[in-house]
Amino acid sequence: MGIVEFFQWQWSGYGQAHQNRTNLLIHLLAVPAFIVSAACLVVGIAKLSPVAVILPVAAMLASVALQVRGHKLERLQPRAFKSRVDFVRRVLAEQFFTFPRSGPAVPSDSSAGS
Repeated sequence: MGIVEFFQWQWSGYGQAHQNRTNLLIHLLAVPAFIVSAACLVVGIAKLSPVAVILPVAAMLASVALQVRGHKLERLQPRAFKSRVDFVRRVLAEQFFTFPRSGPAVPSDSSAGS
């Protein structure tokens, strides 16, 4: 699957996989934290500072862990990862492109969960 098809695939099912309000709240907090942590990681690498690398990596891992918990609240579960590369590609795409692009969309159905 090429990059264009990958993003089309990820976007096509994104709204359906993010209907639970608690999951959306988690994403509203965790995705920006991931993005800021990634920027801090770049700075830490540029400074060659172990602490300035370790802390952002820990924050990024915590962000992903929170999102995994949020996804478990959804009726429609994400497709299983095929490999480590698939995991990294899908996580980075969601953090930097798909979730920010989504708005995020708040579910219109009040029974979507809380």
